[in-house]
Amino acid sequence: MKILIIGHACSPRQGSEPSFTWSWALQLSQQHQVWVLAHPHDQDAVERFLADHPNPNLQFHWVAVPRWLDPWDPRGAGRSLRIHYLLWLRCAYKKAISLQRIGFDIVHHVSYASLSAPPPFWKMPVPFVWGPIGGGQRAPLSFRAYFERGRVREFLRTVRLRLLSHSPFLQRTVRASTVLLATNRDTAQLLSRIGGRDVRLFLDSGLASNFILREPASKPSDGVLTLLWVGRMQPRKALPLALEALALTKDLGVKLLIAGEGEMRGSWEKCAKRLSLDGRVEFLGRVPWEEMPRLYQSADAFLFTSLQDSFGTQVLEAMGHGLPILTLDHQGVGTFVPPEARIKVPVTSPEQTLAGLAEGIRRLALFPEERRKMGEEAHAYAKTQTWERRAERMSNLYEEVRSGPVPHKGKNRSLFAQVSAQLGGPASYGSYAVNKRMKKMDQIVDFNGMRVLDLGCGNGSYTQELARRAESVCGIDLHMPHLQAFREAIPRVQGSGEHLPFATDSFDAVTMIEVLEHTDCDTKVLAECFRVLKPGGLLVLFVPNKFYPFESHPCQLGNFSLGRNVPLVSWLPELLRQHICCARIYTRRRLFAMAREVGFQIQKSGFIFPPLDSFPLPFKNTYRRIAARLEDTPLGNFGVSIYALLAKTAHSVKTELGEPNDG
Repeated sequence: MKILIIGHACSPRQGSEPSFTWSWALQLSQQHQVWVLAHPHDQDAVERFLADHPNPNLQFHWVAVPRWLDPWDPRGAGRSLRIHYLLWLRCAYKKAISLQRIGFDIVHHVSYASLSAPPPFWKMPVPFVWGPIGGGQRAPLSFRAYFERGRVREFLRTVRLRLLSHSPFLQRTVRASTVLLATNRDTAQLLSRIGGRDVRLFLDSGLASNFILREPASKPSDGVLTLLWVGRMQPRKALPLALEALALTKDLGVKLLIAGEGEMRGSWEKCAKRLSLDGRVEFLGRVPWEEMPRLYQSADAFLFTSLQDSFGTQVLEAMGHGLPILTLDHQGVGTFVPPEARIKVPVTSPEQTLAGLAEGIRRLALFPEERRKMGEEAHAYAKTQTWERRAERMSNLYEEVRSGPVPHKGKNRSLFAQVSAQLGGPASYGSYAVNKRMKKMDQIVDFNGMRVLDLGCGNGSYTQELARRAESVCGIDLHMPHLQAFREAIPRVQGSGEHLPFATDSFDAVTMIEVLEHTDCDTKVLAECFRVLKPGGLLVLFVPNKFYPFESHPCQLGNFSLGRNVPLVSWLPELLRQHICCARIYTRRRLFAMAREVGFQIQKSGFIFPPLDSFPLPFKNTYRRIAARLEDTPLGNFGVSIYALLAKTAHSVKTELGEPNDG
């Protein structure tokens, strides 16, 4: 494919945003023809690299703002850089238009990934990918004292963020983008509210393969736990949280190494002295890039205290060196860092969070074996985030975007079309089927105040109803055409139930409505639901009932279609039935056994009769009234679906329920 990448800052020898553009361009050029529009602030380094490593698939076009119009240093900070960047975007767009004759397949804007400066490249007659984008996250208000001199700046940023969603420039860009990649849930939700058609979670950081240790080094124990904190010393990085937590563990042998420079260094050094941390804290200043691997190897764990960050490249770098992560449980780190590789501290009140950080330090110091296992998990995750692996995933996304979501007719129809024909489509908005199941859920669950995941959300017909009841809802579905059919701007991601892209203990409730039977591995999906639920969280399930006398899914013998609602197919032995129908089918006994095996406790269950939406029958309303009453009688065992309410408890207790007909 021919890919146009836009990244203002690009350099093979710098970190952060410049390295992002460079890494995307270099790695994607291994599979595609890549053109890059970038500012020439490090043009010499790029051209020296290409001279030493010729790459016919990679071409750079340098775009500079006319000097008379741009008196600012593009490597500066604050307002100067923002104004410069807005001017540069206009110049880069003109250059992109002049290159249209090349015939690009994809235009991808990667840097700067700022919501406040939406790029204009969506206007080109080419699919436009924007991101990974951050910036939608907000600092918790109760921690404003930690911003010190940056308090006013952060307050103004919060106000600007609230107003940003009303910006016509941002709205047009978001709604016209083919795919939007967000670095955290806060940003994803903002993009969805604005009207993003396809918003996906995607980490912005990556690692060079040679930066990751081949195997985590075992450091000899000297009785002292060495923690490492790395970052620019800006108010939002909240180093005093680490210092105050360290002061609560004076009975332990713990040392904190602090690498970085910035406006807050003087203030934070005074804070360390005020807390009597002399000898336990060492400010290293700015550490050269080539010395960072040695520094990571000298530490036992990594401490991340940022109150407002998309993710934090240093976290991934530390994981690449096998360091467990002690972090606040929010924003990008809360979304992406695996639970097995970290100690996460809820961001509630400053007092509780400090106590949580201190307890995390204590765990790391007192349980070296647990620390070692977390380090191994961190290292394993880092190996999945090399730029080579990320470029492979991005190439798959490009291929999906270029292929388009519209199913084709005839023998070459898309995989989505084939799957839809085999399994049937999602429920229609406002249908009786949706209303009936929502009414049943309302009887057994109060979603008010809950954070809900709608797994297998389809076109959003149920997700929309859940959003009216719950505090927040996120949908996830395997099929992009379904996600693009949402009628409301509700956060949603593409993914599978076997590998949910969410942190452990993320949701109060998960709904799975006639979905489990279609998954590749139903037991693994149940285990993933258990993982992402908070303790006490609820899973609401609807699955097809084996004792219903008609097969509710499309049936097929070879290439001959039998259609839906074929009598008695559901009663056949599974060895025969699986050759006629693609979807699984369940008895209550089988469903409960699977749920208990994972750790769920059975709360409630029952049956529903078919809604008959697609049948033009007389007296349909009369049938529905009678069916609603029969569902609570023994005849309910022959209903079309089983519903179940399962709970995740700290100590799962097996509950014996009466199971009529052994089903």
